[in-house]
Amino acid sequence: MFNNLPKHSVASITEKLKSATTQTHAPRVLVLYGSLREGFYSKKLALESAKILT
Repeated sequence: MFNNLPKHSVASITEKLKSATTQTHAPRVLVLYGSLREGFYSKKLALESAKILT
């Protein structure tokens, strides 16, 4: 069932990060919130964290 998934491990990811060339862009962060209604704290928190990250 899960035979087609890539084999990842902490060691393989660490090795890829160490061997990576210099990054050409700043890290990208996706901030999600769970409600589209006005006044919900998850949306307020996501917007405030986006302000801090930029």
